[in-house]
This record gives sequence, C-alpha cells and structure tokens, in this order.
Amino acid sequence: MFKFFFTLIFLLDFQISAKAKFDKLFSGKDGSIFYIDFQTLSKNQEMRIITIMIDFLNPNENGDLSRTIKREINCNEFMYRDLEVNFFKDNLGKGKLSRGSGSINNPKWIYSPPGGSSGAIIKIVCNINL
Repeated sequence: MFKFFFTLIFLLDFQISAKAKFDKLFSGKDGSIFYIDFQTLSKNQEMRIITIMIDFLNPNENGDLSRTIKREINCNEFMYRDLEVNFFKDNLGKGKLSRGSGSINNPKWIYSPPGGSSGAIIKIVCNINL
C-alpha cells in the first residue's frame, strides 16, 4: 500500500512540474535570468501569448526572488502587455506567492525598443513558427 501511495505522489508531482518547462533565454545586466516556457506559446496571426519567468540575483524591494508572466505580444507593432504576473519568494517560480500576484485588469500595451530584454523576448517569440 505504501508503494502505491509513493508512486501516486510521484506521478502527481511529475505531472505538476511537467506543466511548465522553462528554458533559459539569457541573463540581464543586473544578473537576472530570463526563461521562457515554449509549451505555453499560442499564436493567432501576428499575436502571441507565452509565459516567461524572471529569476532575480537578489530579492527585489518586496523580498521576491522570481516572477512568472503571462505575456501577450504584438509582433507587428513590437509591443507587449502582461495579462498575469505572479511573484514568488524563492527562485524558479517556487515558494510562497507574494502579494500583488494574479491577473491584471485592463493591461496596457507597452512599446519595447529592440535593445532591451523585453525587445529580445519579442524577437525570439515572434521568430518561432508553429
């Protein structure tokens, strides 16, 4: 019976962790590491939706070490808007969820110049063919 429960717990844990598979994209100038979950990519003409994660070298002002972002990207306009942001007390999107996490009401479009990290993410995501 113990073996059955151990196997069940292992399979449930594997399924939960298998949902999000973040691949490292690059490191920022401040030591932050940017990841992307290609499994979440959806495409509708020149629009994309994808989940990204940012790992911080040092805790931010709220004590968070990482955040996940569900981002919508307009490839034609080189713009994005964040639909949902979750802040975590530990690296790699783990630990306790912080205050302010969740869906964003009326997200605004933001132009992203090509030279920054957001611009690099847009270039990568918009060059993926589904």
